[in-house]
Amino acid sequence: MIIYKYPLQLTSDQYLDMPQGSSILSIQIQRGAPTLWALVDDTVPRLSTKRIRMTGTGHELPHGLANNLRFISTVQLDELVWHFFEDDNQ
Repeated sequence: MIIYKYPLQLTSDQYLDMPQGSSILSIQIQRGAPTLWALVDDTVPRLSTKRIRMTGTGHELPHGLANNLRFISTVQLDELVWHFFEDDNQ
C-alpha cells in the first residue's frame, strides 16, 4: 500500500481513476490548490472511478443527493470554504 496524491479542480463535479479498493484519506490545500490523498494498492491493475463532488458553504445540494454522499473534507481557500464528498451513486 502507498499514499498517492491527486490534484483537484475547483469544480462541483469531477472523476478520478484510482486502483480498485483505494481509500480516500483527506483533501487539503497544497500550493494554493485542493489536493486529495488516498491509500492505494499500486499493484492492482484494475482502475475504479471515484466521483468527487464539491459545494460551498450555503449552497444547496440537489434534492436527494445528500443521502448518497460520503463526506471527505472541508478546506478553506482564501475567503471561501469548500466541502468535498465522494458520491457513491456514480
